[in-house]
Amino acid sequence: ILRPEANSAYLQNFHKEFFFYLPVSLNVLHQDFSLLLYFLSSPGGHQVLALVLHGVCIFIAIIYLVSFNTSKLLLIVLPLLFLLLAAALHQYTLIKRVTLFSMPLMLVLIAIGLQQLLSVKFIAVRLTVLAFAVICFINFNALKNFIYPMQEEEMKQSLQFLKQKNIRGDELYVQQLAAPAYIYYTQIHPQKQNWTFQSGGKLFEWYTNIDSLSKTFPKGAAVLYSWDDPATIEGQQTTIRKNLALADSNLVRGGRVYIYR
Repeated sequence: ILRPEANSAYLQNFHKEFFFYLPVSLNVLHQDFSLLLYFLSSPGGHQVLALVLHGVCIFIAIIYLVSFNTSKLLLIVLPLLFLLLAAALHQYTLIKRVTLFSMPLMLVLIAIGLQQLLSVKFIAVRLTVLAFAVICFINFNALKNFIYPMQEEEMKQSLQFLKQKNIRGDELYVQQLAAPAYIYYTQIHPQKQNWTFQSGGKLFEWYTNIDSLSKTFPKGAAVLYSWDDPATIEGQQTTIRKNLALADSNLVRGGRVYIYR
């Protein structure tokens, strides 16, 4: 599935933040440490309590397995070590969608460590660990998705709307947070021909002077947004409407399109 797209220069650059680098400066060291925390957050969330509890559990699990079951330790830990090594060699990204296989391994280590903590003889320690675990579960559980489907970014719906309205790429202005998905679907996706008509849109950054930009809009210009702070989007739209009239819009979860005349 990934092979036709893996050599794309855009995707190669997109994943550069998910590789480890030699810690030649404090900034690089901080980036590497942040990436390690990001990797640790995969099975249980990014809250500080979860990171600390899971980190402690994994450490205890490794110490326990070194002492009592080295073969299991190698079976569980080696794939994780090879994954981190591949990221350090810039041969495999640590972005969560392609490291799913590592999550069960980390969960096994967390479970082993948690079992050891809940086996200590001091009841105060056991109750504290149990309380922390319950808090982490409440923070991270996804049971609500049985009622409210998880929708992060509906770029294809936005592009389909632009297609229906016959908006060409040279009439389209794309906000920076929408750029990755927009570029992917119009330039890289195996079915990119469905949205080629919308390719070539002009990208603008968060610091762009929207008032000056909107004065250069051609007739029928459209603005494409992805997820962002609603107040920021509304502020930009208010600025644009000082110069142009809103003709149409399409608002979906994680995506907004505004057409002006």
